[in-house]
Amino acid sequence: MLLRIVLEHVDRCGALREKPPAGAAADSPPPPGSSSRVTALVGAVILACFLWATGNVVLQFWLRGDLTPAKDVISALGSYFLAGMALFGPYAVNQLNSAFKGSSSS
Repeated sequence: MLLRIVLEHVDRCGALREKPPAGAAADSPPPPGSSSRVTALVGAVILACFLWATGNVVLQFWLRGDLTPAKDVISALGSYFLAGMALFGPYAVNQLNSAFKGSSSS
């Protein structure tokens, strides 16, 4: 329910399309969908679900009053989460590059 409300006004098809080149005419057809964006979307959903499930496990241990198993779960999954974050490293660098290009041209 909450996800439906949050994603109600999101252009899901537009998120999966490549951005048009700079200076492209407004009436030019949109670029086709990108398989790398679809793959990244699927990976992001899987990582988000896994993080959510881990949070539920830790919350259950916390509600029981025993955080020792929760520490073990978090330490065992730390390398998995680091690998997941590394998947988005190139995207983050690209976004930072775009941000600094935009601010230096002003």
